[in-house]
Amino acid sequence: MAAYTLKSDKMFLRCFDMEGIEVYELDSPYIYPVKGKHWSHIGISIAPGKKYEALKIGDKEIKSVDLQTLIKDLFNSRLIVNREGLCFLATTGVTSVVLEVEYYRQFDVFNWSRYQAKTSVNTKWSRKDIVDGRPLEIIVPVGSNSGDVNDQKVKELEEEKKKELEEQKNKHKAEIEEVERKKEAALKEKQAEIGKLKEELVEERRKKQEEEKKKEGEIEVEHKNEAALKEKQAEIDKLKKELAEERRKKQEDEKKKDGEIAELKRKHKEELVRLEQRKQQELKWKQDELERKQKQNEDLEKELKIHSFQKSTLSPTDYFKGLVQLFEVSVPSSAFIFQQNVGFPRFEWPPSGVPETVTPLGPSKSILGKPIPTELYDISYAFDSYNWRSLRVGLSGWFKSVGPNFCTGQYDLIYYEGNKYEEEVFDKKEKVFIPCHPIYLVGIGRLKVRHISGIGLRMTI
Repeated sequence: MAAYTLKSDKMFLRCFDMEGIEVYELDSPYIYPVKGKHWSHIGISIAPGKKYEALKIGDKEIKSVDLQTLIKDLFNSRLIVNREGLCFLATTGVTSVVLEVEYYRQFDVFNWSRYQAKTSVNTKWSRKDIVDGRPLEIIVPVGSNSGDVNDQKVKELEEEKKKELEEQKNKHKAEIEEVERKKEAALKEKQAEIGKLKEELVEERRKKQEEEKKKEGEIEVEHKNEAALKEKQAEIDKLKKELAEERRKKQEDEKKKDGEIAELKRKHKEELVRLEQRKQQELKWKQDELERKQKQNEDLEKELKIHSFQKSTLSPTDYFKGLVQLFEVSVPSSAFIFQQNVGFPRFEWPPSGVPETVTPLGPSKSILGKPIPTELYDISYAFDSYNWRSLRVGLSGWFKSVGPNFCTGQYDLIYYEGNKYEEEVFDKKEKVFIPCHPIYLVGIGRLKVRHISGIGLRMTI
């Protein structure tokens, strides 16, 4: 069960219903007014059955019953709360319909101690009046989880504030008189400076007239300079035309070279296509050769198996036993699916006559990974499903179920390799291990005793 931790004071919790807690991020706790666009849902929900099934505040994990209580408190109060306990409340009713929804800061702090969580208020919570945003002259101790204020203390604080305001008014009155006196002195100094500036302005005008006469002579020089500048401009325009012509020729040369490059690319592309076709043809030849050699290897492998059996110094029993040990694969107990069926045909037990003999050919191909349905007369039977093996076997002979003709075939076989119970079969001349008590065998479908070359009689499916 994962617990989500509020890692920032800008992360707030909110409940729209009793299904769980949603986590939102506020752009800044100092925004005023706070509107819907300032909230961002970060895609995290906290509730039983979700990715996060617990909430961590400080060192305390709130989960199970406590989490349900918190969901109920937030849903009923409609509060939006952070880990410090600071709260917002959305406007409702007429206000939210006519105007955009606003979220107002609450004076009270959310009581996290109810959930044994230790918190402290680190944010400078600028509290304001809920109607017009006027700052509130109310002091709340930092870290307090209670919004109750003692009426007596409020009156004492109001009296102290009145005294302070009266003292400040008297102090400001004296300061204002001093400032007015200084302003009058400064005004006299400014008037003296204005008179001095007027005299300087008259002198400046006289000098300016003299400079204008001097500039008239300089204007003639400027006219001459303008004529020389026009000649220079004409030379510049001529150079620009020459440069434009040079650029045009360069562009034509580049266009010609681009055409040559495109032609070379086309030729190279055609050659690449021819090379690719030749490689594909060579690859096809190699694949055909590989298939031919693979067919030869399969034929040689068949001959090798026959030759290895003929050259083997082992007895036929030991040879086939080695094949069984090489090819057999364990069948997991989970593959057996037991089904109760009182109507399936019963088989003869104990069996008599001559057992069916099969020869090991290779590993099983169709049984592994598939369910093995097993019919039981009563599913309460104790059945050993842990000691079964699978094998590919061959069969040849005359069989009543097939017809009067001799036939051969191969199939996947499952046989019991455990030793839970032992029973005498075939007129009590042979013994075979069975997966359950003998009295239950007639109540189990699909079981048959077969002789597997190399390992002898086995109970099979």
